[in-house]
Amino acid sequence: MKIVVVLSKYSWNRIDFTNELASCDIIWLLDQNQIALFKLIEQAVQLNDLSLSVAVKKISRINGEDWDYKKQGVLFFLEKEGGILFVNKDKFKQIREDEMSDLLSKTEGFFKQLIFCNCDLELLDIGQLFGILSDFYLNYQKALESKSGKRVNHETIFREKVFYKGKAEERKEPEISVVIPAYNSEKYILDSVWSILRQSFPDFEIIVVNEYGGDDHTVKLLHLFEDGRIRIIQNASRLGLAASLNIGIEKARGKYIARMDTDDISKPHRLRLQWEYLESHENIDVLGSAVEVQNGLVCEKYRFPETHHDICAHLIFHLVIAHSTVMFRKEKLLKLGLTYNNQAYGEDYELWTRAMHDVTFANLSDALVTYRIHDSNITRAKQKNLAYETSCIMAEILKRDFNIVVPNYYKKFWNSWINYYNQYQIREKELLDIEKDLLEKMWYQNAVCNRYEKESLKAAIEFRWNWIAGKRSRKRVI
Repeated sequence: MKIVVVLSKYSWNRIDFTNELASCDIIWLLDQNQIALFKLIEQAVQLNDLSLSVAVKKISRINGEDWDYKKQGVLFFLEKEGGILFVNKDKFKQIREDEMSDLLSKTEGFFKQLIFCNCDLELLDIGQLFGILSDFYLNYQKALESKSGKRVNHETIFREKVFYKGKAEERKEPEISVVIPAYNSEKYILDSVWSILRQSFPDFEIIVVNEYGGDDHTVKLLHLFEDGRIRIIQNASRLGLAASLNIGIEKARGKYIARMDTDDISKPHRLRLQWEYLESHENIDVLGSAVEVQNGLVCEKYRFPETHHDICAHLIFHLVIAHSTVMFRKEKLLKLGLTYNNQAYGEDYELWTRAMHDVTFANLSDALVTYRIHDSNITRAKQKNLAYETSCIMAEILKRDFNIVVPNYYKKFWNSWINYYNQYQIREKELLDIEKDLLEKMWYQNAVCNRYEKESLKAAIEFRWNWIAGKRSRKRVI
């Protein structure tokens, strides 16, 4: 990421500088009274090993003509929007969608680094700093949209124009406790906590369980909000995600527990809609919702089965309760001894498959949470571990509920994370026959034990078969 800062006492127009301005990611115009901001930029650049160039020049006159630095040796700025200098009017015309997403993500990440640095240096008031960054970001986004002709839907705290000013008091008996486990979460924690603080339902507390060993600014950033509803629990030793969740739930004062991860964003009415539903449906213990998945600039809505019978049937094969959307009755789950297993890679799938015959599920059709895809979500190694673990859980469900044993040599394929069939084309027909046999046995065995609702199980089996077989087979299983 290349950053150029231009310092000037006068109104800008023309700068004697090098051609590197044409290829940089951020060109920032600062006047002399913003020297504190420049110090923050210098500090953030050093911490992130970024490229920074500084030009201190007197700017004399406006020139809106096209430029050719090879011939003229000088750059003429073509336009200015909100403190951003665009030196090449064609720069954004041919930009790809993934490039625009990368530019915005880099800018967002760098701006958060400025806030981290300000936590230590305290050069600017957070309200003042945030106003500058937000104005820059919104204008940058607007410029990208106008240059590329593409609409940007990028969830970030910098889409707000002013920093959070609420100073609510601590809740002794809140209706809802939002539990957020955190570890090295400085990149996203502001966005996730802000999304809860802006909720239309105010009677909540936020419990952030910060893992031991993190070297980030998570706690300092949380203190910026100055809201009494935020409680921070600092682990004294490395406990892991599941144990941190259990601690947060144990310490929670709310009637309901709402789950959030640090890299997800709750929609403004999430808590109110889920609270109203659970209050009016006393038979429901665990409530999820659809999700909006943000991958770069692309946002897609994912819906899940909504009734208890459909959810339970699909849980045999895969997770259909998006964890950051979950709200559940604390007393009910603790009474049943249902806590997270710290030995599990997929602690959510392990818990809900263990609980599926003791609690009642539901999913709302509205997308109440934005789930952001990024490099740190799930590594390839963790995906393999999740595939192995889910294969064991799925095999245990077949033994427990249908008295069917999955052959050991097939357990690798009996998972919902990785479809291994492409790697075994020579034995493809043999393996598909094993899959088909297992699914048919489930169907007929359920007719005897009646463990799952008939139509729900049928839909789940067909979903599984379509995922495994795809275009390999047009046969129906049942």
